[in-house]
Amino acid sequence: MSTESTAPKKKTRRLRSDSKSGAVRAYLKRKPHAGPTAISRALKKRGIDISPAHVSNVKTALKKAGLIEGGDAPAATNGRKRRGRGGKARGGDVVSLANLIEARQFVESVGGVEKANELISALAKLRD
Repeated sequence: MSTESTAPKKKTRRLRSDSKSGAVRAYLKRKPHAGPTAISRALKKRGIDISPAHVSNVKTALKKAGLIEGGDAPAATNGRKRRGRGGKARGGDVVSLANLIEARQFVESVGGVEKANELISALAKLRD
């Protein structure tokens, strides 16, 4: 019997530095928190015509590969409330992280847990 593995080898590509993507990677080494639009504009000044969408794709690939850190800044909401399911609980005792964050914000806005409990009790009486 042979001791060699029969599993196919994973193909890996060398990163090219003379491509548009290589220019993005080089720029991100110098300024890792730069956004796609800023990178695109800076590279266009150097004569490299690349769209912010292409830059974003390169950054995403680098994040997935673990070559750069990502997700440092919160998503921009422009003051709008997020839409969607809102982190609704799916079971009797299940509480989502989104629900806990909203509860914490409510408690802070009314002045503490005791005041929040008073308001919830008053609301429950109104519903009855």
